[in-house]
Amino acid sequence: MAGGGAPGPQAEPSAGVSRFSFAALGKSLCEEEPEGFVKMLVDPSTDRVLGVTIVGQHASSLIHLGVLAMQHGLTATQLTHTVTAHPTWPEAFTEAAAQFSGASLFTKGYVRSPRAIRRGSDLSPPSGSIQ
Repeated sequence: MAGGGAPGPQAEPSAGVSRFSFAALGKSLCEEEPEGFVKMLVDPSTDRVLGVTIVGQHASSLIHLGVLAMQHGLTATQLTHTVTAHPTWPEAFTEAAAQFSGASLFTKGYVRSPRAIRRGSDLSPPSGSIQ
């Protein structure tokens, strides 16, 4: 486990919270390590990252991404537009940020249609999925 910044919504009651599970991450599936998550707190008025908590095997190797974001005042939108290699563990950090704008590519049970990617719209459930 690793963390930095605001520890949770109790410290920042107005903060938005996202939680991206490693179970939805390609790299975790390849390495058969689906336990864990990245939790991110973001100020809804500025979109700036306030805190990050990472639980799982690679937490100590990923926490620097959250610290860097907070130290430089990066926004969740800026992190969403960060290019990460695939499949890699850092994708979990980018995906946690992307959940704030509905742009997450790997959120379990949802995919973005090619048309939505072109116009940057919301997530849509995969065809044939059970709602």
